[in-house]
Amino acid sequence: IDKSLDAIKLLQLNSKHVMVLRPPKFGKSIMMDMIEDYFLQRTGSFQRLNCKILTCGLKFAKENATTVIRFKLKTNMMTRENYNEELLGEIKKLYEKFKISNFDTFSSPNDALENLIAEITCYGQKKIVVLIDDIDSILLTIKYNSPIFQEIVSTIQNIFEVIKRWKDSIKFLLLLGVANFYNISDFVKDYTYRHETAGIFGFNLIDMINSNIFYNQVGENIRLPETKVQTFGNFQKSLQAIYDFSLYDFRQATQSNLSGKI
Repeated sequence: IDKSLDAIKLLQLNSKHVMVLRPPKFGKSIMMDMIEDYFLQRTGSFQRLNCKILTCGLKFAKENATTVIRFKLKTNMMTRENYNEELLGEIKKLYEKFKISNFDTFSSPNDALENLIAEITCYGQKKIVVLIDDIDSILLTIKYNSPIFQEIVSTIQNIFEVIKRWKDSIKFLLLLGVANFYNISDFVKDYTYRHETAGIFGFNLIDMINSNIFYNQVGENIRLPETKVQTFGNFQKSLQAIYDFSLYDFRQATQSNLSGKI
């Protein structure tokens, strides 16, 4: 399925600091690939996926590129025991990518990230894009509220506090994951349950219309196709709730326009 135009829709949301939570295998990483390529003004992922965005008149030019910081808060090498060390290693890769030499003076991930952003933005004089994937995956294998769970939450919260401090230098921020264990609601807008992102991550608005939900099935409990959804900790809102909220918002926005057409 070609989702390239949905990537552009994501950039046109009212908020430039966006969080979307979805279960695994919902295309989050592919979407982030396209967002990264859009800001870097390169066509790699769009060509690889044979996307129609390349034929709709959108021009890519390197001189229009924006610096992108992209990293995951969970990699295959990370465990609960080595999390801080491996996260620091991920940030070190960014230092190497941007040819910044003073990494060894920092011993904590948040201090290293703070300096990285300062250097890349020329201490607030330049705008950047920040893309962070798997904001919660490391926590999904750890007992909720255990000491190690709280320790890792604190480490990641410190990362988000750094980003908050540099928000004026962030042109666009995208956080993707399965669950939100952090205090970031005053900084990012959660589009998990919004109709604006229903079709972008996992749903198709045409499918909603074809379901005849508005007239023929009012009051019935609409079911999604069976999907394995990993629920954990305080992520109590199920995929069905996402769908229900999306339908409600979509109905409110389009009820008059669709009258007599379904």
